[in-house]
Amino acid sequence: MKRGWWSALVLLIMFGQESRGQIGASSRTLDDVVRETMRRNPRIKSQEFMVAAASASLKAERRRYYPALRFEAETGFQRDLNASIDAKDGFVGIVANQIIYDKRRFVEQDSRSFSLAAAQQRRLAVASEILYRVGLQFIEISRIQDEIEAYRKQEASVEEQRRAIKRRIDLGELKITSLFQVETKQNRIETLLARRHNDLSGARHRLQSICFCKLSESLQLPSFESWLKVLQTPDPVRPLTLQVESNAIQNAKFAVRKLIAEASPTLNLEGRLYQDPFDPDRHNRVSAALTLNWDLGVNDVNHLEKNSAKFELNERLLSFEYARQDYSLRLESAKQRFEKLLLQKELFEKASEQARMMKEAVDLEFREGEASLTDVLIAQEDLFSADLEMLRHRYELWTTYWELMYYKDLLLKRPDNE
Repeated sequence: MKRGWWSALVLLIMFGQESRGQIGASSRTLDDVVRETMRRNPRIKSQEFMVAAASASLKAERRRYYPALRFEAETGFQRDLNASIDAKDGFVGIVANQIIYDKRRFVEQDSRSFSLAAAQQRRLAVASEILYRVGLQFIEISRIQDEIEAYRKQEASVEEQRRAIKRRIDLGELKITSLFQVETKQNRIETLLARRHNDLSGARHRLQSICFCKLSESLQLPSFESWLKVLQTPDPVRPLTLQVESNAIQNAKFAVRKLIAEASPTLNLEGRLYQDPFDPDRHNRVSAALTLNWDLGVNDVNHLEKNSAKFELNERLLSFEYARQDYSLRLESAKQRFEKLLLQKELFEKASEQARMMKEAVDLEFREGEASLTDVLIAQEDLFSADLEMLRHRYELWTTYWELMYYKDLLLKRPDNE
């Protein structure tokens, strides 16, 4: 148990250890945030307590099968109605009781044993779902950071153009309207940057509300190594998301079994070592009894409750079937989307490179007086759009990759556990 829980702390199967760039002391990786989430998230911690509670409940139920020893004392009187004779009666002694047969206890022990296993599975399912949200939010933050960097590069490029145009205006080579065009674009970039910074603040706040950890100014994703391996990983036989639904079915079945057991007989063995306080000789006495109890009046109510429990069981079965189909569709959709995104990766890189070459050519023509400022701005905007599309494609690939990791139950596994 301890080793398995420690395995859950080191996530991100198939990720490389190198980052996309140099990671400084002020940076935090996705691995760092995942570990902090596992240690600090209250929902994950609460599932540990649920497992402990289920374990204690099972131990308590098992103790019901042990012989029970108790002290009893009572006093009263008995009356012979035929002879109208009263006699004092009393009892002081030790009573031992042992359950021989009680179907309710057998079913209850099976139910609590299953509840312990279900609590352990639910702990993993909750942790996996939370880490899925952490990863998506982390990827969103990283994407916004890169978009801000792209806008800053564009801003620097436009500022360089503005200075060059200002010099040419001073020389009388260009009109003042050219400067207005560039400054208008600068204002637009500043507006977009402000909006992206607002988006970044909101995304960081959302991530902190999940991981309950401090975030550095810079967040780094792992490298892009071994992406294809996730497609080669076999699909889980019993996905965590479906196990939770399956456990609900088992709980409904136990509810039916418990109601059936309510109408079953019980058999108990009881022994006594006692004295009668009204016996002048105070002799020690021993008695033993085998008791059969069968509540015959419970059947009518029990029948109606069983019908209700069976209806609930049918509802759980339908819910499971819907969840199974939904899971299969989502998994297959993520696979297909991931494969297509991988194939499209080169197209976006090629488009970005072509736009870069075009901008360099137009810049050269502009300096030689063969291209207009409008041509330069269009080429610059085309390059920026191509780079931004390539960046967004990369993060769409990251998001889909993380979805596959989640659907394949890989977020809680170490590479050496595969």
